Amino acid sequence: LLTGATGLIGCNLVATLRRSGVGAINVMRRDALTLGTTKHDYIIHAAGYAQPAKFLADPMGTIAVNTTMLADLLTHLKPTGRLLFLSTSEVYSGNSRGIYREDDIGATNPASERACYIESKRCGEAICHAARADGRRAVIARVSSVYGPGVRAKDTRVMSQFIDAALRDGEIIMRDGGSARRVFLYVSDAVEMLLNLL
Repeated sequence: LLTGATGLIGCNLVATLRRSGVGAINVMRRDALTLGTTKHDYIIHAAGYAQPAKFLADPMGTIAVNTTMLADLLTHLKPTGRLLFLSTSEVYSGNSRGIYREDDIGATNPASERACYIESKRCGEAICHAARADGRRAVIARVSSVYGPGVRAKDTRVMSQFIDAALRDGEIIMRDGGSARRVFLYVSDAVEMLLNLL
Protein backbone atom coordinates (compact mmCIF):
# COMPACT_ATOMS: atom_id res chain seq x y z
CA LEU A 1 0.00 0.00 0.00
CA LEU A 2 1.34 3.39 -0.97
CA THR A 3 0.10 6.81 0.06
CA GLY A 4 1.28 9.93 -1.73
CA ALA A 5 1.52 8.25 -5.14
CA THR A 6 0.98 11.54 -6.99
CA GLY A 7 3.88 13.28 -5.27
CA LEU A 8 7.45 13.41 -6.54
CA ILE A 9 8.69 10.45 -4.49
CA GLY A 10 5.43 8.53 -4.71
CA CYS A 11 5.13 8.59 -8.50
CA ASN A 12 8.75 7.47 -8.82
CA LEU A 13 8.18 4.69 -6.28
CA VAL A 14 5.18 3.44 -8.27
CA ALA A 15 7.18 3.49 -11.53
CA THR A 16 10.11 1.65 -9.93
CA LEU A 17 7.88 -0.98 -8.32
CA ARG A 18 6.04 -1.61 -11.58
CA ARG A 19 9.31 -1.92 -13.53
CA SER A 20 10.53 -4.37 -10.86
CA GLY A 21 7.53 -6.61 -11.43
CA VAL A 22 5.78 -6.05 -8.09
CA GLY A 23 2.39 -7.63 -8.61
CA ALA A 24 -0.04 -5.57 -6.57
CA ILE A 25 0.39 -1.92 -5.72
CA ASN A 26 -2.53 -0.40 -3.86
CA VAL A 27 -2.61 3.38 -3.85
CA MET A 28 -4.57 5.17 -1.18
CA ARG A 29 -5.96 8.62 -1.79
CA ARG A 30 -5.90 11.10 1.06
CA ASP A 31 -9.66 11.54 0.85
CA ALA A 32 -10.27 7.80 1.29
CA LEU A 33 -11.92 7.55 4.69
CA THR A 34 -11.43 3.87 5.30
CA LEU A 35 -9.27 0.99 4.16
CA GLY A 36 -11.79 -1.59 5.27
CA THR A 37 -10.26 -4.66 6.89
CA THR A 38 -7.50 -5.27 4.36
CA LYS A 39 -4.06 -6.01 5.80
CA HIS A 40 -0.87 -5.29 3.87
CA ASP A 41 2.63 -6.78 3.80
CA TYR A 42 4.21 -3.40 3.11
CA ILE A 43 2.93 0.12 3.63
CA ILE A 44 4.81 3.19 2.43
CA HIS A 45 3.42 6.40 3.88
CA ALA A 46 4.76 9.00 1.47
CA ALA A 47 1.76 11.33 1.67
CA GLY A 48 2.43 14.76 3.06
CA TYR A 49 2.81 18.34 2.00
CA ALA A 50 6.55 18.78 1.46
CA GLN A 51 6.15 22.17 -0.22
CA PRO A 52 5.91 25.03 2.28
CA ALA A 53 3.21 26.78 0.24
CA LYS A 54 1.05 23.63 0.51
CA PHE A 55 1.50 22.87 4.20
CA LEU A 56 1.08 26.53 5.15
CA ALA A 57 -2.22 26.60 3.23
CA ASP A 58 -3.63 23.58 5.12
CA PRO A 59 -2.02 23.24 8.56
CA MET A 60 -4.74 20.99 10.01
CA GLY A 61 -4.67 18.66 6.98
CA THR A 62 -0.88 18.53 7.22
CA ILE A 63 -1.04 17.49 10.86
CA ALA A 64 -3.72 14.85 10.15
CA VAL A 65 -1.76 13.24 7.29
CA ASN A 66 1.34 12.78 9.43
CA THR A 67 -0.42 11.61 12.60
CA THR A 68 -4.01 10.35 12.35
CA MET A 69 -3.56 8.83 8.90
CA LEU A 70 -0.29 7.17 9.95
CA ALA A 71 -1.87 5.66 13.07
CA ASP A 72 -4.73 4.32 10.93
CA LEU A 73 -2.29 2.84 8.40
CA LEU A 74 -0.53 0.90 11.16
CA THR A 75 -3.78 -0.91 11.94
CA HIS A 76 -3.73 -2.24 8.37
CA LEU A 77 -0.26 -3.74 8.58
CA LYS A 78 0.00 -7.53 8.69
CA PRO A 79 1.69 -8.86 11.87
CA THR A 80 4.80 -9.69 9.81
CA GLY A 81 4.46 -6.57 7.64
CA ARG A 82 6.66 -3.50 7.49
CA LEU A 83 5.74 0.19 7.34
CA LEU A 84 7.99 2.94 5.98
CA PHE A 85 7.19 6.49 7.15
CA LEU A 86 8.68 9.35 5.15
CA SER A 87 9.62 11.95 7.71
CA THR A 88 11.73 15.03 7.04
CA SER A 89 15.11 16.49 7.81
CA GLU A 90 13.17 19.50 9.08
CA VAL A 91 12.86 17.72 12.44
CA TYR A 92 16.41 19.09 12.96
CA SER A 93 15.17 22.71 12.56
CA GLY A 94 16.38 24.94 15.35
CA ASN A 95 19.38 22.75 16.14
CA SER A 96 22.55 24.82 16.17
CA ARG A 97 24.83 22.00 14.95
CA GLY A 98 25.96 22.37 11.36
CA ILE A 99 25.94 18.67 10.57
CA TYR A 100 23.32 16.52 12.25
CA ARG A 101 23.47 13.03 13.65
CA GLU A 102 20.41 10.83 13.60
CA ASP A 103 19.88 11.23 17.33
CA ASP A 104 19.95 15.05 17.11
CA ILE A 105 16.63 16.82 17.28
CA GLY A 106 15.58 20.39 16.63
CA ALA A 107 13.78 22.95 18.73
CA THR A 108 10.78 24.18 16.78
CA ASN A 109 8.39 26.55 18.48
CA PRO A 110 4.91 24.99 18.15
CA ALA A 111 3.55 28.49 17.43
CA SER A 112 5.78 28.86 14.36
CA GLU A 113 3.91 28.76 11.06
CA ARG A 114 6.05 25.83 9.87
CA ALA A 115 5.34 23.83 13.04
CA CYS A 116 2.32 22.10 11.47
CA TYR A 117 4.71 20.25 9.17
CA ILE A 118 7.75 19.86 11.42
CA GLU A 119 5.93 18.89 14.61
CA SER A 120 3.51 16.53 12.86
CA LYS A 121 6.44 14.72 11.22
CA ARG A 122 8.09 14.50 14.64
CA CYS A 123 4.83 13.13 16.09
CA GLY A 124 4.67 10.64 13.20
CA GLU A 125 8.12 9.43 14.23
CA ALA A 126 6.86 9.05 17.81
CA ILE A 127 3.95 6.97 16.48
CA CYS A 128 6.42 4.72 14.65
CA HIS A 129 8.53 4.29 17.81
CA ALA A 130 5.39 3.42 19.80
CA ALA A 131 4.40 0.89 17.12
CA ARG A 132 7.87 -0.70 17.33
CA ALA A 133 7.58 -0.93 21.11
CA ASP A 134 4.30 -2.76 20.44
CA GLY A 135 6.07 -5.30 18.21
CA ARG A 136 5.28 -3.86 14.78
CA ARG A 137 7.96 -3.12 12.21
CA ALA A 138 7.97 0.58 11.39
CA VAL A 139 10.91 2.31 9.71
CA ILE A 140 11.51 6.05 9.52
CA ALA A 141 13.33 7.87 6.71
CA ARG A 142 14.18 11.55 7.20
CA VAL A 143 14.08 12.77 3.62
CA SER A 144 15.62 16.07 2.55
CA SER A 145 15.14 18.25 -0.54
CA VAL A 146 14.34 15.66 -3.19
CA TYR A 147 14.30 16.77 -6.83
CA GLY A 148 14.16 15.21 -10.28
CA PRO A 149 11.65 13.85 -12.82
CA GLY A 150 8.09 14.13 -11.59
CA VAL A 151 8.38 17.63 -10.15
CA ARG A 152 5.37 19.67 -11.17
CA ALA A 153 5.75 22.96 -13.00
CA LYS A 154 4.67 25.13 -10.07
CA ASP A 155 6.66 23.31 -7.38
CA THR A 156 7.83 25.88 -4.82
CA ARG A 157 10.78 23.98 -3.35
CA VAL A 158 14.17 25.64 -3.72
CA MET A 159 15.77 23.24 -6.23
CA SER A 160 12.72 23.51 -8.48
CA GLN A 161 12.94 27.29 -8.28
CA PHE A 162 16.65 27.14 -9.19
CA ILE A 163 15.98 24.92 -12.22
CA ASP A 164 13.01 27.03 -13.36
CA ALA A 165 15.06 30.25 -13.06
CA ALA A 166 17.99 28.75 -14.96
CA LEU A 167 15.74 27.52 -17.78
CA ARG A 168 13.61 30.66 -17.93
CA ASP A 169 16.17 33.41 -17.25
CA GLY A 170 19.51 31.73 -17.84
CA GLU A 171 20.65 32.56 -14.31
CA ILE A 172 19.88 31.84 -10.68
CA ILE A 173 19.45 34.81 -8.37
CA MET A 174 19.76 33.95 -4.68
CA ARG A 175 17.17 35.29 -2.26
CA ASP A 176 19.70 35.41 0.57
CA GLY A 177 23.46 35.59 1.01
CA GLY A 178 23.85 31.96 -0.01
CA SER A 179 25.18 30.82 3.35
CA ALA A 180 22.43 28.26 3.96
CA ARG A 181 23.58 24.64 3.71
CA ARG A 182 21.21 22.13 2.21
CA VAL A 183 21.36 18.46 1.34
CA PHE A 184 19.74 17.70 -2.01
CA LEU A 185 18.76 14.21 -3.09
CA TYR A 186 17.96 13.05 -6.62
CA VAL A 187 14.66 11.19 -6.67
CA SER A 188 15.95 7.90 -8.13
CA ASP A 189 18.58 7.78 -5.37
CA ALA A 190 15.85 8.49 -2.82
CA VAL A 191 13.68 5.68 -4.18
CA GLU A 192 16.57 3.21 -4.09
CA MET A 193 17.40 4.11 -0.48
CA LEU A 194 13.76 4.00 0.61
CA LEU A 195 13.21 0.56 -0.89
CA ASN A 196 16.40 -0.68 0.77
CA LEU A 197 15.11 0.64 4.11
CA LEU A 198 11.76 -1.03 3.55
